[in-house]
Amino acid sequence: MDAPKVLYLHTPDTHSLHKHYMSFLKGGGLFLPTAGLYAMGEQLFILLELPDTLEPHVVVSKIVSITPAGAQNKRVRGVGMQFLEEESRVKLRIENLLAGMIDDSMQTLTL
Repeated sequence: MDAPKVLYLHTPDTHSLHKHYMSFLKGGGLFLPTAGLYAMGEQLFILLELPDTLEPHVVVSKIVSITPAGAQNKRVRGVGMQFLEEESRVKLRIENLLAGMIDDSMQTLTL
């Protein structure tokens, strides 16, 4: 049996979290820079370290987008991860931390 795949994301402040957050996904999600090879729909665990917590959250998610190496507009290589329904508490926590920033015009890694 294969070990579950895990990606780690440390967001030391709300600006960093905002750059990774994908608010437009149902249930929320994150963009994680990675050079690993993954497939659409693949389920992974994210160890997510939020700015205001000492212990990382374990978030079950699935890949919904892949940005390959050499993508146009010098985009960062990585994967877009959608939180699964049971992870809505993480979405609420993130959106509370980002209150007032989600619709901001600051550039993110996701679009």
